Amino acid sequence: MTSRPAPDDRIPRLTHVAVERVAAVAGRVDVPVLQGLLYRAGSVALGPRNVRVWDPAWIGHAIARAAADFPCLATDYTAHSTAHWHSWNRIDSSAPGSRPPRHKVYLSPQPEHLLEALPTLFETVTRLSIPGFKIGASTEGVLRPDKIVMYLPDAAAADTVAQRIADALTELAPQGVPFSGQVGETGIVSRGRDPEGRSWRAWLIDEVAQALDAAAQRDGNPAVRALDQLASRGIDTLTWWPDDQLAELAA
Repeated sequence: MTSRPAPDDRIPRLTHVAVERVAAVAGRVDVPVLQGLLYRAGSVALGPRNVRVWDPAWIGHAIARAAADFPCLATDYTAHSTAHWHSWNRIDSSAPGSRPPRHKVYLSPQPEHLLEALPTLFETVTRLSIPGFKIGASTEGVLRPDKIVMYLPDAAAADTVAQRIADALTELAPQGVPFSGQVGETGIVSRGRDPEGRSWRAWLIDEVAQALDAAAQRDGNPAVRALDQLASRGIDTLTWWPDDQLAELAA
């Protein structure tokens, strides 16, 4: 089992900063605006360090070049691309009796390190027969923190994948996905899940936005009040780990 993150690790800190910043406008904008601000937290701006990713063609070329060293991706997976995502699904992942891949592992390097992270991603995917994964296909998709997502059928498999990648990529600068459970020391890898097919992060962000909006109608710091209210319901507002109890709340 993967060890839980500490409250002062990178992703818990990023998440708390996001809550505090969005709390500053709570009560002055609608809940959907709060949700959007929280969901986009952790994205980075296009700048000199990551200027290559402005071109979706470069992103596709970089992925294809890295994937060429892993022929199993062509024989064991079906690939599909849209304007937003390049996706792969293992051919046997939808066989009768297979479990739906509701557990997520996020891989979140800084955008300029995307190409360096891909060999480790593809090696892990093919060696451990990961059922499905996707990579952002657009400039916005690569600048967002949840730019690479892997889907696993159970928590044990997700823990194994997450720890393996986190251990392999300790030297790459992390971006980190707010509102997910950090794995490893740097925050380049984290965990989530989709209870009953619903996005863990989307559910959690919706809960935070609703709590901030309600807290803004009362005296005191809305971030503190909102976090206290969420914690009283059993949500881990220190590490944001997607445990089984919360999955039942989100279902």
